[in-house]
Amino acid sequence: MGATEIESLLDQFYQRTVSEEIVLPIANGQRGNPVIFSRSVINQILQISGMVCRQYIVLHPELVKSFATDNEAYVLDVDTPTDIQSLQIDGGNPLKSN
Repeated sequence: MGATEIESLLDQFYQRTVSEEIVLPIANGQRGNPVIFSRSVINQILQISGMVCRQYIVLHPELVKSFATDNEAYVLDVDTPTDIQSLQIDGGNPLKSN
């Protein structure tokens, strides 16, 4: 995930309608990350004990602006050392092949 992807998400957020409070990237039919939430939605989530972002999205689909893209960067997992190795990420050079 780089600056280009973040800028694309922010552009979608700035272009949303009044009723759209969440921007959710969908890469080739798969839910992606990061997701952008308006300040008011963040405040609502924090007010509900035990609420998590994904559950809030499911409960409030009317607030979601889906951002359809073919950019796989939004669905890449890099949560574990194995994920990082499988992507051959080397010394700050994302997706650099060995």
